[in-house]
Amino acid sequence: MIETQSREPDLEAIIALQPDVILTTYPAMADAVARVGVPAVVIEWQEPDDVKTAMELIG
Repeated sequence: MIETQSREPDLEAIIALQPDVILTTYPAMADAVARVGVPAVVIEWQEPDDVKTAMELIG
């Protein structure tokens, strides 16, 4: 993970890498990168079944 000293995701550094897509657990990060044209997928796993669903999505 690319993060700042405060342990927050470093949006500028992530965008500078020009990713095709971002997988994140932070809905705010997905919104922020979408505003600059980078597609993002929010992955949540709060329940055991969520882990299986997330792994199927990731592949």
